Amino acid sequence: MDLKRVSRINLTINLVLIILFFINKRYLRPNFSDIIFLSTVLGSLPNLIGAFMFSLLPIRKTLKLNLYKGRGIILIFSVSVFALLTYEEYNPYLTASKTFDYNDIIASGIGSSLAIIYYYYLSKKIALIK
Repeated sequence: MDLKRVSRINLTINLVLIILFFINKRYLRPNFSDIIFLSTVLGSLPNLIGAFMFSLLPIRKTLKLNLYKGRGIILIFSVSVFALLTYEEYNPYLTASKTFDYNDIIASGIGSSLAIIYYYYLSKKIALIK
């Protein structure tokens, strides 16, 4: 898998996640707010999506580095994004939401963890080719 293909895959995933974010906001959350489980999941989905996308912001540059440096940078970036989103949940300053929710913190952790797993998978594939 070459860097151009990885960039296209990453762009596609980001576009799908952005579309899912807007579909969730406009259609899913309003229509499924009466089902408790779905309401919880759909309410925390923006945190999961944001944590995943922001954790992978430096993906293109890190895939050009050696395997361990790139993984280290993504790991630090993901932990930082999770910490920022957790802090923002306790002390809202970026968003208009003033509601504290443990589910948002959990979703942020899952999103950051998925970003790390995704990056480790991609970096392993690219390292095998090099």
